Amino acid sequence: MGKMTLAEAKELFRIFCQSRGLAKRTLEIYGEAILELERFLGGPDAPLPSRADLQRFSAYLLYERNLKPTTVSIKLRAIRSFLNFLLREGLIEENPMHGLPLPKVPKKFPRILTPDQVAALLRA
Repeated sequence: MGKMTLAEAKELFRIFCQSRGLAKRTLEIYGEAILELERFLGGPDAPLPSRADLQRFSAYLLYERNLKPTTVSIKLRAIRSFLNFLLREGLIEENPMHGLPLPKVPKKFPRILTPDQVAALLRA
C-alpha cells in the first residue's frame, strides 16, 4: 500500500472511535475537524498533514475564518487525537502536532451574585 490519504486515515479513526463507544457529539466534533483539515489540504486525496500544514491550518482558522480561540482549540485537539491514534497504530512515525501550541483560550470566571441578588434568592 502506498502513502495513506487523509480520507483513508479518517475512516480508520472513525471506525476506531465508534468501536470505543464515544458519544455521538464527540464523533461529530472529530469528524468535522478532520473534514475541515481535509478540505484545507485540498480534498480527500490529500496526504497526511505535516507540522507546517497544521500551523497554516491553525492560522487559517483564527485569521481567515475568524473563529474564536476556543473553537480553534477544540478543532486542533480533535486533530491531535486523530494523529495520536495514527501514531499508536504505527501509521505515522511521529505526531506533527507534538509540541505545537494551541491558541490561548481566555479563562471564564463564574459570575458572582450581588448581595441584592442573594437576598432576592433567599426570599424566593
